[in-house]
Amino acid sequence: MKKFDKTLTKFDRTLTKEEREALTFLEWSDETLARGVREMARELHDGVGFGGISGQAAAITLEKIIRDAGMTEMHITIGKTKITVRIG
Repeated sequence: MKKFDKTLTKFDRTLTKEEREALTFLEWSDETLARGVREMARELHDGVGFGGISGQAAAITLEKIIRDAGMTEMHITIGKTKITVRIG
């Protein structure tokens, strides 16, 4: 599993050896997973504010949609606003 971002190193110390070596977060206990989500939410909120969390979540979602479709670019129109998303 990829190492946590440096901001989550404190949380990383609370993981068991098995959790640290797990291939995915899905192998963690419910309690550990809940603590991890809470810690990541705290870091996002402190780093970019609540509005930034929504923007970051939208960006992650769009990137996944584009990658899953095998594309590198997507054009989105919302009313009069046009957005181009490029990955890579």
